[in-house]
Amino acid sequence: MDLEYDEIGEKNKESILFLHGAGLGSWIWKNQCLKLTDFHCVVIDLPGHGKNQANPFQLQTASEKILELIKEHGKTTHVVGLSLGGQIALEMLNNSPEVLGNVIITGVPIRTPEKTDNFEKLVEYVLQEYASQKNRDFLIKAYIRNYNISKDYFELLKSSTAIIPPEEIKRIFKANMLFEIPPHLNKVDNPVLVLGGEKEYGIIKSSIKSLVKTIPHSKGYIVPEMVHMWNLTSPDYFNLIIKNWIAARKLPEDLIPVE
Repeated sequence: MDLEYDEIGEKNKESILFLHGAGLGSWIWKNQCLKLTDFHCVVIDLPGHGKNQANPFQLQTASEKILELIKEHGKTTHVVGLSLGGQIALEMLNNSPEVLGNVIITGVPIRTPEKTDNFEKLVEYVLQEYASQKNRDFLIKAYIRNYNISKDYFELLKSSTAIIPPEEIKRIFKANMLFEIPPHLNKVDNPVLVLGGEKEYGIIKSSIKSLVKTIPHSKGYIVPEMVHMWNLTSPDYFNLIIKNWIAARKLPEDLIPVE
């Protein structure tokens, strides 16, 4: 499976790979790549999405293929991941931490209770309903309102989900909803920053606690007033945190620690 990707600032020494969330695309990172001019920025549509829509999504396979890409580049690479992209970053960290630098993830849900048949059935029902409605304007407008995103992103959001077949989008979101902490994260040495917006669902906040307890060199914070896709709503603040974490500088004082 060959994955298409885009690069900005190839001559810069430090690389950052950006991984988007479920049903979205690499376009969500535009305001990071255009403004983080000191870095070599790499953005990729995940398998099943965008330019790589023809490649069926499987979380473990996606992490392996993206790791291959990093190894081909031959640079230690920092990784920034949102939601599903953050889950893939954790899988990569679990499998090949030596090729990664600093890791920043935000809005990552972790499935902690034991899976039960009833829960699996509920997930299937919810995803079936979503898959049948995903292209309707009212649902996309509700998404924009819920996440406080500019209406300017309507067409990008609509086209991102429209090209994904219903069965594929069910597979993508099921992987996102059933994700569990990979087994070797308690052994990694990479600095890992785990974030979540203050206005996100409770599972995101509890997941930050679980991850910080598991990953040795990690820090967890709630970002005040922020929603799930706060890289879109507050790009300068998001970029400041990226730069400070990678450079081991002090993070903004208004972040709320999670331990």
